[in-house]
Formats: sequence, structure tokens, C-alpha cells
Amino acid sequence: MQVDKKERIFKATLDLIAKKGFHGASMLSIALKAKVAAGTIYNYFRSKEDLIDALYLYQLEQLDQAILKGFREDGTPEENLKNFWIQWLFYYIAHPKEFLFLEQYGSSPFITKFILSRKDPRMVPAVEYLAKLKRSGYFKDLPDPILVGIFYGPIVSIAKSFIAEKKRPTMEEAERAFEACLQGIKKN
Repeated sequence: MQVDKKERIFKATLDLIAKKGFHGASMLSIALKAKVAAGTIYNYFRSKEDLIDALYLYQLEQLDQAILKGFREDGTPEENLKNFWIQWLFYYIAHPKEFLFLEQYGSSPFITKFILSRKDPRMVPAVEYLAKLKRSGYFKDLPDPILVGIFYGPIVSIAKSFIAEKKRPTMEEAERAFEACLQGIKKN
């Protein structure tokens, strides 16, 4: 598939889902918005479910690339966690449609078995890094869902608040928010 066509189809799908929800984004409306023939989408995706799965994986890849900027193998855990956290927050705020799609699809009943069967459908590099730090004793002895919730939950909440206000936190505000999260999970 030509990259341009694929990106247009993904963008159209994202826009329509943001405006009309999953059910309101028909393959025909996606084709019209992407300016491709209706049958063209079916040359690349067997169904709307396949298209949405591909869009979800594509958006995760985009997010992965964004949050890994500045990651250093030789960086301290705090430096790398701070980088992940702040890049993640600013990516979500700068890409509200993508953020809302990832959140909506990631927790919806529409998510397919294919997506759920992946090792971790959300943020594999960050999750693997967190797991490595947990094994090393860096974090408090808490169950994984609690650690991830304390680390990731504030990103979602803060991003939603700033998106709603059409604002962006300052770097200092983001750093202070990260420090508060880190204190909740880091072993003293």
C-alpha cells in the first residue's frame, strides 16, 4: 500500500471515530474522507475490524517512537522514567485524537483477540523497562496493576485536563507531576 494512501485512510478513520464513534465510522465514510475508492480499503484490510486493529498498532508505534526519544541505556532509572513520562504526557496532549483513540479502543469491548494476544498491547518498551526496574528492586513492593496505575494513570488524567482546557503544562509543571508519581512507586 502506498504510504500516502495508508496514512490518509488511517487519518480519516481516526477523524471519523473521534467525531462519530466506532459504529459511526463506516468503511464508505472512511473511503470518502480519505479520498479513495470504497473498494480500495478492502484491498488492504479484510474488514473494518482489521483496519481498526492496524490503526491501533500504528498509533502504538507512533507513541513508542515518541516516548523513546531521549532514552539512554546508560541513563539512570530516574532520568529514563522521567523521559518516558514527560514524552508520553506531551505526546498525548499534542495528539488528542490519537490519545483518545488509544484509550477508547484499548479499553473497549471491540478490541480483538489478535490485539489482546500480543505480549502487551500498550507501550511494550516502557512496560519492559518498568519490569526490569521492578526486578532490580527499584520500586516499592506493589502489584503490577498498581505500579502501572500510579505511573500511567496521572498521564491520562493530566492529558485529559489540559486537552479540555486547550492548554499545555510547562516543563516545570510536568516535571513536578512526574516527581509526585515517582515518589508513589520508588522504594526509598
